[in-house]
Amino acid sequence: MTHKVFPNILPYFGKPAVFGFAGWTGRSVQRRTKELINRGCEKISPERVEQVLMSFPGVADAAVFAIPDDVWGERVAAVILPRNGFHVRPTDLTSYCRDRLAPFEIPERIAFADQLPLTPKGRSIASK
Repeated sequence: MTHKVFPNILPYFGKPAVFGFAGWTGRSVQRRTKELINRGCEKISPERVEQVLMSFPGVADAAVFAIPDDVWGERVAAVILPRNGFHVRPTDLTSYCRDRLAPFEIPERIAFADQLPLTPKGRSIASK
């Protein structure tokens, strides 16, 4: 279950939910409550990281958010919705991001899902 991988995800998305690798279950989740990830002194735009991840050929959608960290304050994490018929590995995404993002912007934790939760308007939680 992803709540074990991302144990403190709830403060960053609002309403409580449980996330599993097979998809989201539980109550609905709204878009992230924070618009920037603060990693040390660096401010990271989750939207920018999502755009890069979604430009990878096998990625249909992505949600990027902060996870708490004792040293840096927050670290970058992502949940990926692969395109049908594609097998995407975290190492492939990390290598892809390394050529397109600053080192501090690259997601340090990547999980996969069969679906991402939607807002009441039918958009991904990552969308505005």
